[in-house]
Formats: sequence, structure tokens, C-alpha cells
Amino acid sequence: MATAALNFVTSFEPNLNNGQHDFDADTFKFALTSVLPTVGMTQFNSGTSTPPSPANGYTTNGHTASISDTGGVVSLGSDVVITATAGGIGSFQYVILYNSSSTTPTNAVIGWYDYGSAIPLAVD
Repeated sequence: MATAALNFVTSFEPNLNNGQHDFDADTFKFALTSVLPTVGMTQFNSGTSTPPSPANGYTTNGHTASISDTGGVVSLGSDVVITATAGGIGSFQYVILYNSSSTTPTNAVIGWYDYGSAIPLAVD
């Protein structure tokens, strides 16, 4: 996981307040992209976020994140591990966290991590 702080989108707080995110029941995902997310981004869309192709260890629309809500404190569980297989996985710089269970908007974005430069996942 990125070592930088999560950059929240402006819609996260209103979506949280209106019950859009249920950290105990919803499915949250991390998606890789080489396109800089913006604070005004409201939903994850693989057509505009340009993730790597779903192959060689990367799953279509990202990987499921482990999130827990204990006493009102929301935390990320174990790291999401993506192991590149033969052919590798295309470069990315940003990791978008989104709620794949949300419906209005669909795939509501929570925020993103920035690795600072493009990272290719290649097989040695």
C-alpha cells in the first residue's frame, strides 16, 4: 500500500453522512490508474480512470479491500497484494479506493493514494 495519506474526494463526507457507505456491509475496492484523480471525482469508472488491463494478476475494476469499523473507527485491514504474472501489469501511479456496493453514485469514490511516480509491475 502507498505510504502517503489517503486524499479524500469532496463527495466522501456528504456520501458518508447520507448513509452511502456502510463499512460493515459494503464491498470496497482498490483500483490502479495512471490518471490523476481529482477531489471532484464522484465515481470510479474504468473508462475514464484508465486502469491496467485486467490480466497477469490484476483484476477487472480492482481488488477487494479489507475494511473494518470498530467503535466508529474505520481502518484498512491487511494490505492488498497484487502479484504480477508473466507479461506483467501496466504502469500506475495512483490507487483509488471506492465503494463497489454503492448505487447513487455507482462505485462512489472515497479517495486515492499517490505513489509519486509511475510504477510498473513486472515479473523478474
